[in-house]
Amino acid sequence: MSTSARPRLGLAVFVALWFLPGLAASAWLLDAFRMPWTGVLLHAALLLALLLSLLLPFMPELLRNSISRFARGLLAVALSSTQVLLLLFYGLSALGQRNWGNWMNWELLLAYGRQLPDLMAALDVPMAWLLPLLLGLALLWVLLFLAYRRLLDRALCPCLGRARDQSPRLGLGVLLLQLLLIAACQQSYSLQPQLWWREPIRQARMNDGFGEAGMGQMLDPAQLQLEREAVRDYRPGPAPQPRPLVLILVDALRSDQMQVYGGPTPNTPFLSRLHSEGRLQRIDHAYSVCTVSYCGILGTLSSRYWHQITPQPWNLADALQRAGYESRFLLSGDHTSYYGMRKMYGPAVALMRDGSDTPDQYSNDDQVLLNTLDQTGWPSDKPGFMYLHLMSAHRLGRVAPEHKLWQASNAPAWSAFEPIRVVEESPREQEANARARARYHNGIRQADAMIEQIFARLERFKVLEKALVIISSDHGEYLGEHGHWSHGGLPLEPAVRIPLLVYDRQARQPLPEHELVSQVDIAPTLLRAAGLAAPRHWAGLPLQDAGSSHQALVLESAESSGLVALVDGRRYKYLRLLGSGKERLHALDGSARNPRQGMGEAHNLAAEPANAALLLQLRQIHQRMTGTSTQAPTLNP
Repeated sequence: MSTSARPRLGLAVFVALWFLPGLAASAWLLDAFRMPWTGVLLHAALLLALLLSLLLPFMPELLRNSISRFARGLLAVALSSTQVLLLLFYGLSALGQRNWGNWMNWELLLAYGRQLPDLMAALDVPMAWLLPLLLGLALLWVLLFLAYRRLLDRALCPCLGRARDQSPRLGLGVLLLQLLLIAACQQSYSLQPQLWWREPIRQARMNDGFGEAGMGQMLDPAQLQLEREAVRDYRPGPAPQPRPLVLILVDALRSDQMQVYGGPTPNTPFLSRLHSEGRLQRIDHAYSVCTVSYCGILGTLSSRYWHQITPQPWNLADALQRAGYESRFLLSGDHTSYYGMRKMYGPAVALMRDGSDTPDQYSNDDQVLLNTLDQTGWPSDKPGFMYLHLMSAHRLGRVAPEHKLWQASNAPAWSAFEPIRVVEESPREQEANARARARYHNGIRQADAMIEQIFARLERFKVLEKALVIISSDHGEYLGEHGHWSHGGLPLEPAVRIPLLVYDRQARQPLPEHELVSQVDIAPTLLRAAGLAAPRHWAGLPLQDAGSSHQALVLESAESSGLVALVDGRRYKYLRLLGSGKERLHALDGSARNPRQGMGEAHNLAAEPANAALLLQLRQIHQRMTGTSTQAPTLNP
């Protein structure tokens, strides 16, 4: 190889070393989160801007090929350190995708960094693995430092110096081009947030509520105006009947895996006993509005579908405040660091405690919630509403040893929706996935025990006799169906079918049957139990009404929008992928003649000509409910 060709080859290696790991990792993450790959191009632009920013202070010396040995070392330190941090971000986001269905952000990193031993224990990762991990990161940094140091000496400096020698004005041009590219990226990043939303590093800034959590596109002026007018005109009603109201949400809990819903695993002894005694009503066919916590929780509290939610939406606590209620939110989990959730609950909450308020204890330990409940008690001088959030079933929740009844050797592998095909997994995957399923059922068992203790405290506070208690979840959980784990992603049945259990000693008769029920119905139901009207802009219906039922419910996620609807007495699901426009159509109920034919979400009926009329009907219903275009998108074969 000629002497002049070696620097050019070294420059190519330098560029590849900087860009290829980040582009490969971002492509994998975007695919895992089912986001369009256009984000890879944006990530490449951001990597270029980072590289230029690191080179800029050294550019005059680089162009003169007179950079000192110390400066070359300093630049190599900056390059290797930045790249290790980027690789760490990719790895942590992969961990988030597996465990809570979302990206890592700075606030979560700081919050869980302080609780690393507890977090590793919750994830069943031995602390002994921490030292090899840190040593591995240190070794990676050393290798990158040596590589960049060598490439600077033998490639980048000679190439830039030679180019400078060929044109005296080139140095100024390179500097100006760098400044322009950096400024262009910064300006675009600031002024076009929706363009950059698909870029992975952008996800690390999802700390400002919905504007940063992928919700910025939902700041619809019409929705904001509708909410303002409805809030202004809201009146609780002429004849309130104050009574205690309790909402318990168990994070990541899906109904079919629960014993009380007919699941084969004995993981809800308390709830099953209440149900068998006729003291707990089970609502079937209940759906979450989305597949992650921030829209699931706020959709529940504000009775709004995802596309209708506004920043700090006017919710159940706000409506109850006008009726003289005191609302208390006692929340397991760090809602403060989780993408700005805490401030989304609004100013009407009189008392709020979450995992961030106990920095000396693990934020996802439900025992902390029980301790807080013991300390705060029940409101004494006003009617009370209490929202309790449990993390036992969530992958990051702490499960006490007495509730670890299942291990990998006896982990349940059953699903009411799609088969869990363990035979197709490698032995290592089978072991890991069996542990995950065992942990999930242990978490359900603990959540059941926590609810039993909550009921005991409500009894001690002398409010259970008159209270309406609703037990539900913010979203479901994949347990291997369709090759998916955790939550997030498409709103398929494992991720959106949730429990809805009602405890009401004051009820003279059970709630009427409803074919389709959503999270958005919970807040109106609680208001109706206290004799209060629901705001007119809410999407839900009180479950006490026998004459009004949903014929369709909107289901959404970051990459799709759709619905589940009743057509001729059968349930169908329609999904439209936002990135590609492709459609999916699924029959969720079998016919009497052939109950399994074309049933389930493994069968996409959208491309079959015989279903064209049904597809058009569901597309039009979806358009009416969400305001999207009725133009036929590309079919998913």
